[in-house]
Parts: sequence; structure tokens; C-alpha cells
Amino acid sequence: MESSLLSIILPPIFSTLFLILLIKRFTLHKTTNPTNFPPGPWKLPIIGNLHQLLGEHPHCRLQNLAKTYGPLLHLKLGEINLIVITSREFVCDIFRTHDLKFAARPELMAGKIIFYNNSDIGLAPYDKTWSKLRKICTVELLSLK
Repeated sequence: MESSLLSIILPPIFSTLFLILLIKRFTLHKTTNPTNFPPGPWKLPIIGNLHQLLGEHPHCRLQNLAKTYGPLLHLKLGEINLIVITSREFVCDIFRTHDLKFAARPELMAGKIIFYNNSDIGLAPYDKTWSKLRKICTVELLSLK
């Protein structure tokens, strides 16, 4: 009696949940995914492009991807969007114009808890505090005193 009741009730419930998740995925995908990324290879749903970097020499695989998609390419490693630059000229231009943006470090929860709200020299954001810490380390720790 129970198995026949479950076999009658469960398929409509699962199909309804599946349709809701499918509709939600397509509506959120259009609004939250920016389209101004450079071209890149196809991605799998959960792992992204990790399957294309597996192997003995990941740098050779990146070189092959750069030959196919150009000097700027977009990879998705799990949930992280990654832009790979393989041209020396592009790298020089980016680091000349946007060097302060690339000097920043990510804020980690462990850094906030263990290192007093990221006030350590290894995890501090690039600002006046970090430059003061760097001067102190250079004068006190790395000198001959």
C-alpha cells in the first residue's frame, strides 16, 4: 500500500521541483552572467574548464588553448572566472595601467580571524598600512642590526 502511494505521489513532486530549478537556472543565468568576457573553450556545468587543464603539462595545455582562442581567453575553474593573458604586450599594458588593482590581495576569513582583521603584512590590503608594515620589516627584520 505504501509503495503504490509513493509511486503515485513522488514523480509529480520530483518533476515539479526539476521544472522549478530549470526555470530558475535559466532566468538567473541571463541576469547574473556578464557577457563581456573574452572567448574561451566550452565549460562543464560544475567543474568548468578543469577537465581541459588535467594532465601532465598544464602550461602546454594553456599554450594550445591560447593558439586556438587568442592571447586573451576566459576559463572557469569551478565557480571562479579566470582571464588568462598569454601575450607579453597585453601583460605590460595591463600592469602599467591597472597595477594597483592587481596588487590587492583577497580577503580571507582566516585572515580576519587569525591575523586581526587582515592587519598582517602577508594578508594586508595594498594601502598605507601595508606600506608602513613593509618599511618596518625592511628596517627592523631585514637589516644587519
